[in-house]
Amino acid sequence: MNKPLISCGPWLTNPDIGRITVGFTTTRPSIASLEFRRTSGEPWKKVFQSKGGQITRDETCHVFHLSGLLPGAHYDYQVGAFEEESGKEEKRSASFTVFDPSRKQYSFMVLADLQFVPLKRQFLIRKYHELCAAAECDFVVMLGDMCGEINHFEQDILEDHVNLLCELGASSRPVVFLRGNHELRGQESSRWNQFFGTPFGTSYSQFRQGPAAFLALDSWSDQPSGPDNPAFRWNLDREFLEEEKQFIRETVSSPAFLDAPFRIVLAHGASHAHIDQFDFLGRNMRFLTDEFFRGENPQVPLHLWICGHIHHYIRSVPFKAECASIHPPPQPVVTPDQYSFPLITTDGPDVLKEIVPPSGIQSSAFVVSVSEDTLDVRAISEERGLIDHFTIYRDHQVIEKMDTPHFLWKSSCFIPAIEIK
Repeated sequence: MNKPLISCGPWLTNPDIGRITVGFTTTRPSIASLEFRRTSGEPWKKVFQSKGGQITRDETCHVFHLSGLLPGAHYDYQVGAFEEESGKEEKRSASFTVFDPSRKQYSFMVLADLQFVPLKRQFLIRKYHELCAAAECDFVVMLGDMCGEINHFEQDILEDHVNLLCELGASSRPVVFLRGNHELRGQESSRWNQFFGTPFGTSYSQFRQGPAAFLALDSWSDQPSGPDNPAFRWNLDREFLEEEKQFIRETVSSPAFLDAPFRIVLAHGASHAHIDQFDFLGRNMRFLTDEFFRGENPQVPLHLWICGHIHHYIRSVPFKAECASIHPPPQPVVTPDQYSFPLITTDGPDVLKEIVPPSGIQSSAFVVSVSEDTLDVRAISEERGLIDHFTIYRDHQVIEKMDTPHFLWKSSCFIPAIEIK
């Protein structure tokens, strides 16, 4: 067979201090291995994909969770695939740098809501890679809704997204993959964790790089499961959300999160400043996070929440029913009156104007520059270039760097989270 054995990757994900995940796929079931060493010239260490003490030979998805790595160290690595029947062998090499709490400054790029036809989506990923100087970033975040639904994982996610991300550097620069509501749709939506899950088997995580601690959340579906909703009939809403809340509770009380100069949430959706068409996703986010982040003196003060979902760029103004945007935004269910941090939302393709008024653009991205003293945030659209620019200081002060229009919302009474059924 002349067809290449390795079909996608290697990609890097789940970065953290001393940890990283390496994944790749093969066109046929193969024996998979990973060799890695510090670039300084240490001996290679080789591990095989295995189960129950035996090397696996019947898998096409190959994932290696590495731990015990030296923070800040640079590693060379090489993935290998061997097809037992034909004797064909193939290898691919790359390198990575382990996340380090002492790193002084860096940047990262955020993309979300790319439900376009493949050619348009690929154009936008390349364009934002250029506009955001992503080649200089430490990592990239994909905040969900990469496509409409996942019916064929290899085609819808790997071929349409990950292969291009690898071409643009994802073999050496990790990508944080988070689910949006559309990743929970489709015949193969349940395969998400097989490819991108953490070493602990979750689709949510926490990590640290330099001065910033990140809480990367799964904002779950936008509609409840049940017999009247066949798109989500396999979802276990209550079980999933209660487990994630316990993870959040443990994470936000940990020194790794609390001791960071900056604390950032990454999620597809939000607890406030958003419409909630089916009265589900936003309510669930309040259930998950309000206990910790809401209020004038929250239990855990955040500096920034980065999300997507509603397809309209906004930056909320803390403690006010107000936001910055390039066009009048939709009225949210819950305004920012009770929240001490700015929430920023990517734009996306137009939906029904009765639900979300058009913003004049069809997509946007964020590039965040982190230093010991500031978070510098730029919102960029393919059509208009820079649409917003602001800086957040360690004391939570927000300073605007350009004259982005502001809009007032009708201040809403606080809507508490209700029990998840």
